[in-house]
Amino acid sequence: MRAIFDQRLLSIEGAIGKSDAIIRDEFGRDREEGREAARSLREEISSLFERLAGSLRASMNDLSTGQQAQLDIFATRLKKPEPVRQ
Repeated sequence: MRAIFDQRLLSIEGAIGKSDAIIRDEFGRDREEGREAARSLREEISSLFERLAGSLRASMNDLSTGQQAQLDIFATRLKKPEPVRQ
């Protein structure tokens, strides 16, 4: 009886050891997948911010050009003498 008990105990210990190795391996893969997903997300966000910055620069440049044109028109009008109205 004792031998059967010892044999079953050894069998359980072996199964626990195998399960432990499998669980550790699975956790390792999960950590690696998490790191890869986080890296991919950081790259995507970085790319989106670069595109946003480029778009904002272009918009600011367009606004600046438009404002300069309006200022030039205003300056031209200031330089022209207006006819005297009676």
